[in-house]
Formats: sequence, C-alpha cells, structure tokens
Amino acid sequence: MKRKSIFATINGQLLYFELPFWSSSQPPLPKRSAIEIFPNPTNGILNINGDFNTASLEDYNSLGQKTSTYRLQSGNTHIEFKVKGFYILLFTVDGELIIKKVMVR
Repeated sequence: MKRKSIFATINGQLLYFELPFWSSSQPPLPKRSAIEIFPNPTNGILNINGDFNTASLEDYNSLGQKTSTYRLQSGNTHIEFKVKGFYILLFTVDGELIIKKVMVR
C-alpha cells in the first residue's frame, strides 16, 4: 500500500500526515458504520465500538507522528490518551480504511 502526504488545518495550526491510500481508480467504500468512537472530545479514555472480523488502529498526533498501533477485537474496547491535543485515527477494518478525528482535553 502506498502512502500519500496530506496537509490539514485545525484551529489555525497546519498539520502534516502521511496516510495510506489505494492506487486503483475505484477505492473501496469504507464501512463507516463499522466503527463508533465516543466520547469526542474525550478527557483521555476513548471508547471504540464495532462489529467487524479484523481491525487495527494507528493514531497520529497533530504533528503527524504515529503515537500508537492497536489490534482491535469486535465489540467494545477503549484506548487511553495521555497527551492532550488532536489525533487522526486510521482504522483498517476488514481490509478497508476508515479515518476519524478525536480531540483529547
């Protein structure tokens, strides 16, 4: 899988991310309903709920640095953030990419 550079602005701060992408002309449609995150914003504990066979999660801080990688099991689980800020969450669910954002207070 190739990676693509993406720039985004959140609250006036320029962010840089290198994200995986598909080189085919028709990317797979994400199963957005397969992953639910709450609460958002969070005080550190983020609940993840989903119905899937296999899933992994990579989280990136506002500097575009990967901070953690997780293997997820179907059902309800949680992860803990120790540093405040904005994070980009890259879920790979049953081979498909889902991107979500979360704010940690």
